[in-house]
Amino acid sequence: MRSRFTLGIIAAAAGSAIALFNPATDTVDDPRFFVPHLYDGAKGTSDVTPVPHDYDVREYVIDVKLHDVEKKISGNCKITASSSKNDLRKVQFNFANDMNVSAVKQDGKNCTFKHANDVLEITLLTPKQKGEKFAVTAFYSGKPQDGLYFTSKGAYVCSAMEEAQHWFPCYDLPNDKADRVELKVTCRDDWYVAANGVLKGEKSNPGGTKTFTWVTTNRIATYLVSISGAYKYSRFGTSWGGIPIRYYVFPEHRASAEICFEYTPRMMNFFSNRFWRYPFDDEKYGIAEAEMGYFGGMENQTCITLNSPYVRPDHSSDHILAHELSHMWWGDCISPGTWKDLWLNEGFATYCDALWEEHDKGKQAFRARMQLFANTYFAEDARHRFPVYAPESPWSATVYQKGAWVMHMLRHVLGEEKFFRAWNKYGRAHEYSHAFTYELQRAMEAEYGKSLQEFFDDWVYRAGYPVYEYDWTTAGNSVTVNICQVQKQSRLTPLFDMPIDLTITTRGDGTHVETVFVKDRHHRFKFAYGSPVTNVEFDKYGWVLCKKSNVVDVPVASFEAQPARGAVKLTWKTNPGARAAGFNVYRAPTAGGDEGRTKLNAELITGRSPYAYLDRDVEAEERYRYWLEAAKLSGGSETFGPVECEAGKRASTFALEQNYPNPARDVTTVRFSLPVPAETTLSVYDLAGRKVRTSRITACSEGENETAVDVSSLAPGVYTYRLEAGGAVAARKMVVVK
Repeated sequence: MRSRFTLGIIAAAAGSAIALFNPATDTVDDPRFFVPHLYDGAKGTSDVTPVPHDYDVREYVIDVKLHDVEKKISGNCKITASSSKNDLRKVQFNFANDMNVSAVKQDGKNCTFKHANDVLEITLLTPKQKGEKFAVTAFYSGKPQDGLYFTSKGAYVCSAMEEAQHWFPCYDLPNDKADRVELKVTCRDDWYVAANGVLKGEKSNPGGTKTFTWVTTNRIATYLVSISGAYKYSRFGTSWGGIPIRYYVFPEHRASAEICFEYTPRMMNFFSNRFWRYPFDDEKYGIAEAEMGYFGGMENQTCITLNSPYVRPDHSSDHILAHELSHMWWGDCISPGTWKDLWLNEGFATYCDALWEEHDKGKQAFRARMQLFANTYFAEDARHRFPVYAPESPWSATVYQKGAWVMHMLRHVLGEEKFFRAWNKYGRAHEYSHAFTYELQRAMEAEYGKSLQEFFDDWVYRAGYPVYEYDWTTAGNSVTVNICQVQKQSRLTPLFDMPIDLTITTRGDGTHVETVFVKDRHHRFKFAYGSPVTNVEFDKYGWVLCKKSNVVDVPVASFEAQPARGAVKLTWKTNPGARAAGFNVYRAPTAGGDEGRTKLNAELITGRSPYAYLDRDVEAEERYRYWLEAAKLSGGSETFGPVECEAGKRASTFALEQNYPNPARDVTTVRFSLPVPAETTLSVYDLAGRKVRTSRITACSEGENETAVDVSSLAPGVYTYRLEAGGAVAARKMVVVK
């Protein structure tokens, strides 16, 4: 085990040789380590204030007036629910402090209530028993800070995740859908209101206002309840399969919209054939234009909201239109059980965008679309790596683009027929309800006939992606293909277990596709054909989210040794484009010649050029001879050296060096010297003197030591790092940047 210490993890060393630089591997207790995931339906990555969920919401009747000049709303919301326990006396709903509650009534009588910390608590007039219904109505007004937005032309709702509570009281999580929602919206009489479901009434009022009543009787999550827009709309439409399709656009964009939306019936036909008939066929499908600022669109149930810049007359918005339409199946009909499972919405819809591209423009366009998704994800992952499940950032390429790739790779693992059959079975099993990630896994496993735990662990619950290096050599009519996974392995990022297609072209008998399974660092595969092999292509058709490169065996460009404090430091470089499976370092005293050569490293030293290795198991000022052995990807090895060097003098003082790099991003290295072996503590403090990191390093030897400090989760700023060893203390400052 290498004596490399990472702040936050206590590492113990065996032996005295230290690999100073080894970026491709982190020693882990078990290379297949993962934390079991508890599928208990608990709230996920949620900022909503938790409230007791001791009721089942049956209906919301929302009566709201839009005051566009003051940019405020007023009205009331009647919530009908049934008790899920006996002796229910108080109920709590999410309701943001943006709103001022003036009264709460039950059966026409005033109820005692408390509204604080974004929670509306209501004391029922009489206790309710399990299964017994009750209805309460809250009267309120205020200026919504989220969820409902006023613009220069009107108003719209985008309650993504947990913002419905900013404009009506509700249980604002997706796992309790209302059976019915009635939405009454009063606005200026020159506006038109588009919303969920079916228009049941349009009434003119005294004072220059009009009231629209929309009703949906399909189960709906609170974040999908919507005023898709209130504007001076131009309205037109069509139908598909008897289902009304309605469009609501700015009058000046009518001509563009007629072109922009013309493929909607074709898209509905495609998704209905790929999955099942449009889930809300007793209501409608609508698209409402709005000035949405930085939003692209929102999948409000039965009537999506589309940002105005995407109403274009050139079909450049087809991707977003396919994405939002597919949400009617994935997100609206089947919502996520928790926000940890958000990728079941957004990853699915992103993949549906690509599926439409495949259907409309063919395989080549589809692969280009998937590669664009991959590149977008790679760019984000380079800055911030986290899993698809329970994401640290919900509106991210990890959730959307990598989520799409998870489905794409499952398609390859299961095969076309089984994959789409499993996806449909999963959907129909949870129609008009909600689902969890483990339920998708079970559906896929049922069709696959094998466990997919390793796949879901690698791709959903952990993070990153594989980086493959490969080469191939021929002998007669046979070919040997060597494949290495060279990504840095950690508890967050595994070695991936994936099937890889090798497309092998021969001179006389055509092309062969060989599927091999790669799960370890290094694999070697051999194939024989009836004629010589002329080419090998790795994952030619893009089924695996990865980076790959065809490499050559390593020639070492340089191999050097130099004295260090009580040690010898070895460094070496390989030529550009050259790769090795790894390196071994050997040593012998110069007095004994080449006899008594000893291997110093327990495991292959991997990574990327340049490399470094520190040999501490030496006598100060004694001279030693070193050899470097390169293990080739194609098998076999090549030895370089020897080089000779005299070990440096031992450290005689306690010293703490400046971290490097400084400023630091993600990880920085701290070097220090000890006059005698000692247990050492390294702590990091912010400018307020609060300790933000600490680590005990139990295997520090006399002389020069170093430790890697993980600063990836620290906010940018100036910090102090403090070293304590044997009663001695030293401190320095470092700068953290993002």
